[in-house]
Amino acid sequence: NSRSEFLLSKEKEVKRLPITVKDGKATDGYTGLGTNSITSRFGHYHLFKWNHPEIKKLNLDLDLNSAISVSYILASVLPLRPVEKQTILEFEDPRDKLDYLKEIIKKLGG
Repeated sequence: NSRSEFLLSKEKEVKRLPITVKDGKATDGYTGLGTNSITSRFGHYHLFKWNHPEIKKLNLDLDLNSAISVSYILASVLPLRPVEKQTILEFEDPRDKLDYLKEIIKKLGG
């Protein structure tokens, strides 16, 4: 689909960005995909801020500085089962919400 094609078209551009460094070490954002992946550049781009009709269709009001905002937006766009959505709502700490979503994304192949 158009969204997938757009995201794939950005791969070379993203890979030209510097690798994200955390605590003095290169990181891939805990995805396990390694430092040659686009996830290793996560600190230098924001997918949801790209100017493209497919991204705009998502109609996301996203505060990237708020873990709670990011977790709720992710939960709304991921193919989650009702029980997974409920689990996210029940976590009090926003970091727990993001950790739970990270595990789901890994299972989805991301």
